[in-house]
Amino acid sequence: MHGDGAPATVESAFGRSLRERASQIHRRHAWKTQGRGAQFMTGLMGASQPGDPGEFRVAITGVTSGRNPGELLYSLETDEVSGIFVVDAQGVEKRLFHTADFRVRHVALNPERTTLAASIFHQKSFASNIAVMQTDGTDFSETTEGDSVDLAPRWVAGGGRRLVFQSAGLGRDDQGRLSGLGPFTVQQLDLDSGEIECLAEDANHDLLGPQRTAEGALYYIRRPYSGGKHKIQPLHALKDT
Repeated sequence: MHGDGAPATVESAFGRSLRERASQIHRRHAWKTQGRGAQFMTGLMGASQPGDPGEFRVAITGVTSGRNPGELLYSLETDEVSGIFVVDAQGVEKRLFHTADFRVRHVALNPERTTLAASIFHQKSFASNIAVMQTDGTDFSETTEGDSVDLAPRWVAGGGRRLVFQSAGLGRDDQGRLSGLGPFTVQQLDLDSGEIECLAEDANHDLLGPQRTAEGALYYIRRPYSGGKHKIQPLHALKDT
């Protein structure tokens, strides 16, 4: 909604096009699930059948105000692709960035409205890093690395290019398989110097959704830590709060 105006529904044209494509594929292969065609396909080893397009997952994983009045920036993902999009005041959608290599989540716009930050989830390793890019979709780069889950970047108010985010280490067994997730701490990244500073940590609690004011006050949500037994699902970390 804009100011005191009535709420308005904004539908992603990109998400709608993916659903429509899934429906077309489903109709094209419908014979495989009907009558004698279904019997024939059942007899083939390894035959796969397109699922119900109603089950096609399109998830909005982050929303923020855009660079211009009336604009809305958001990150979106499906099981195959992910990207960052902007919708202007007239409802026209523009794709800024998309990829099938990883999932983009928790998009945030800096106070100067020139740079976007987001968390980048790598499905193969289950690690998540913080990345930045320009609002026109250029100069994409990952700014954190390591075997950790870095989520929910927020820009620090005031001067400089600083981000706060929540971070937890991934635990693995001697064969490299995931065995747990450490407690989330609050980290600050200075993009100009490249330095990372731990602002808050608690061995008994997860510290989530951090924000820092220009005066230096730090805010976050504190949740009891489950000892690494909670499932490693970065997409759900903020939804849990």
